[in-house]
Amino acid sequence: MLLDIEKVIQGPESSLNLNPETFFKIYKPLRDFDNVTSATHEIVVNEFNKIFGTKYLPIDVRHWNVVRDWAMEKGLNKRDAEEIETHLWFNPDFLFKAKPIPGTCELSYWLYEKGLNFPIITSRKDVYVPYHNRFNTVKEATLEWMKIYEPWVPQKDIHFQENSEMPGNYFKAFMINKLAGGIYFEDSLDHAQTVLDYTDAIVVCLSDKMNLDNMGYKNLVRIASAGGNMPNLLPFYDWISRFDS
Repeated sequence: MLLDIEKVIQGPESSLNLNPETFFKIYKPLRDFDNVTSATHEIVVNEFNKIFGTKYLPIDVRHWNVVRDWAMEKGLNKRDAEEIETHLWFNPDFLFKAKPIPGTCELSYWLYEKGLNFPIITSRKDVYVPYHNRFNTVKEATLEWMKIYEPWVPQKDIHFQENSEMPGNYFKAFMINKLAGGIYFEDSLDHAQTVLDYTDAIVVCLSDKMNLDNMGYKNLVRIASAGGNMPNLLPFYDWISRFDS
């Protein structure tokens, strides 16, 4: 569904008819961290497969508690399964090992090179895990990860959820409105729907799920996976970078 964003930015039916650089000057780009910037699903699934000898793919992660459910299918009780789930989703040392989502670092560099920003809004939270060495918090690990893979992004452009009582989807919508975001890159359909309902931003959703496709959201663009890989921003970046050649 990449062609949808072409129509929004500079297609013949669009009233904008803008090149990408001008578009992003008008429509401020914002993004999520997990599975938009960092390939969290990939590292979590690979580690689960290593522990249990399974062959799940990152695209098999269909909901938040899927790791717990997989572990229970392998014979663990609910408590032990939730411990595995917490370790894989919240251990800062482990999350730090994730690789970037293809295309996101490239798009980020392209934007900052042109004097534009690409801030992150993440609902990552700290949950106590007993086994970690290098990092004390998920925030600390995330900031260090960004220094390695996107050192051009200033820390002020990385927004963490500090209020643990606020649901993550509403935190993102709140921050998008606060930062006057015009286009937001997200992987969760639930979070995408909240952003669509409570902001005016265009949402680019990296997901194979088609639940929102026929719900009348004119500001929704969905990028699906290809060849069993996680959805990524490489085709989006390749399309945009053609305007520089």
